[in-house]
Amino acid sequence: MELFNRPVINWIKTGERLALLRYDNNNLRRYVCFYNKKLNEEKSLDTLRPKYTCFFNYDCLNCNEEMDKSISVQELANVFGKTRDVITNWETGKTMPDIEDLLLYSKITGLDINDIVIFDS
Repeated sequence: MELFNRPVINWIKTGERLALLRYDNNNLRRYVCFYNKKLNEEKSLDTLRPKYTCFFNYDCLNCNEEMDKSISVQELANVFGKTRDVITNWETGKTMPDIEDLLLYSKITGLDINDIVIFDS
C-alpha cells in the first residue's frame, strides 16, 4: 500500500478550460442548439433564449456542421439553470462549479471529467 497525496484542483485553469469549451466544443454547441429548440417548442416566456434556424432539422446526433460561433454566457446559463454571473464566475475561477455541473459538462461535451478539471502538479 502507498500513501496518496490529496489532489488540488486549479480552479483558475479549470475555469479557463470551461471558457474554451464554450468557444470550441461542437458537442456543447449542438446541445445548446437542441436545448434552445426545446425551449422554443415549450414557448416559455421566463427564459432568455435566442431563436435558431437549424439546417439539419435538429437531427443533432447526425449533425456534422462545424459551428461557427461560440455559445454565449446566457445560453450556457440557461442550460445549467444558473445565472450569467455564475457561469462567468466559473470561467474566471472566482467560484467553482458543483460536481454535478462538472459531470454534466463532461456528458454534454463528450470529454472525460479529467480532461475538464485541471489539477496542480
